[in-house]
Amino acid sequence: MKLKLICLLFFITAQLSIVVGQSFESGCVMGNFGVDADILSNGSQYGGGVGIPNSDDWFKDEVNNAGLGIGIIDTSDWENMLARLQNGENFSFSRQMNIEPNSLVAGRRVIDAIYSRDYVNNDVTSFVTGNKNGDDPSQWNTGTSIVSNKTDIVDAFGHLRRDGLLGTDSLLLFVGFSRTGSNGSSNVDAELFVNEMAHDAVTGMTSGGPDDGHIAWSFNPDGSTQTIGDVIVAASYSGSGIPVAEIRIWMRKTDWESIIPTAFNFTSQFENSSTGNFGYAEITPLGGSTFGCGIGNEGSGGISGETTGPPWGTFDGTWEANYSEKHFFEIGINLTKLGIDPSQIPGATPCDDIFKSVLFKSRSSVSFSSSLKDFVGPFNFKALANNQPYIVGDTLDCANPIGILNQESPGNGTTFSWTTIDGLILSDTTQESITIGSPGTYIVFSSPLEGCDFLADTIYVPIDTLSPIASTQNDTFFNCATQIDLQAFPDNLYYYWE
Repeated sequence: MKLKLICLLFFITAQLSIVVGQSFESGCVMGNFGVDADILSNGSQYGGGVGIPNSDDWFKDEVNNAGLGIGIIDTSDWENMLARLQNGENFSFSRQMNIEPNSLVAGRRVIDAIYSRDYVNNDVTSFVTGNKNGDDPSQWNTGTSIVSNKTDIVDAFGHLRRDGLLGTDSLLLFVGFSRTGSNGSSNVDAELFVNEMAHDAVTGMTSGGPDDGHIAWSFNPDGSTQTIGDVIVAASYSGSGIPVAEIRIWMRKTDWESIIPTAFNFTSQFENSSTGNFGYAEITPLGGSTFGCGIGNEGSGGISGETTGPPWGTFDGTWEANYSEKHFFEIGINLTKLGIDPSQIPGATPCDDIFKSVLFKSRSSVSFSSSLKDFVGPFNFKALANNQPYIVGDTLDCANPIGILNQESPGNGTTFSWTTIDGLILSDTTQESITIGSPGTYIVFSSPLEGCDFLADTIYVPIDTLSPIASTQNDTFFNCATQIDLQAFPDNLYYYWE
């Protein structure tokens, strides 16, 4: 998997404010995906109707099945999951996208998505003692513990897409969280790792890299980004109803002290690693522009605070079909506006593996250095597959001077470019197949995204110029009173009788 994520805050009319004065919109549609504190496509329950009739969301609205928007999460075997959860089983499971990664949906490139249901209460995947965001993940003490309601993650969602067909269109990140309770100060974040992460119940979490357990961002002398490193997207609330969101990148502390970045701004917030050599630095977009939106399921103006849960239900002390008020929150972020996009980095391509894993976590308070409490994951994003194309076609002849060449193997969303050395292409050279009008050598180049590396296949199309031999089969002797039908073979040629 590649992705192809964050938060848990609640309000409906107040804006989501960023620590240094940046703000989110209160609910929105980004890239045709509804950030509206409900999880169903083709509409919106909150945010003043920000959802549109054909907007995508986490799940398809199967009851009011109107609109062209899709649900992106696979719901296979939901009846079994529902029965087990209703029966009181405490287990964790995850679901990926119900379409192929990098698919084109309504003019948008849908990269990847993940949903996970976590353990609740007596949580097998939790932080036990003394764990901080600045630590090497391999040093985290994980295991089974009783997690408080305010930090107990129930459902976690993550999704990546581009707001268009091209690899240079805005890269968008969507995340959503539900928790068991809705009171008290807490924080939930999504940590995006450049390296692939894993967790084992016995050995714990793997390290994320050589830079104190992470991969650090690197910069050129002029402040431009050289390579992208690990990222945290976090949202916090103190119980006042005014959420705070922040984006942080893992970097060397001396770079934070000396570099003036060209893709974003630094704030004064820097959380040291255990050695003090690295840490998470907060960033904001250039020009102070809005870079996302977020909203929670809080009722207002006659709108119920309760909203539909996943097909298998959710948890609020007991199994519930719906999310209780203030138990679900989602957020959408334009990563491109923040400079977190390989298409903006010289020498990189939109197909580069920007992140390989995501880990969802909760903390005990609004402080970024507060103790870690619960986690879900890590989950690995699916790579953008660059499949080898394979050309198939027919031989031309005098009866069939026009031919069709098709390529096979690339999936939905692949870009194509056909060319010929000495032949004749009669149709659009950017489609999956072409029409040709003469023999020759033909080449197809394919790539998951425009701007990425191409793979190629070549075929030579001959023309059959051998003169056909017509046969009337056996000779027949007849007289003036005898009639006979004559037939020539093969039947795919033109004939002249005399």
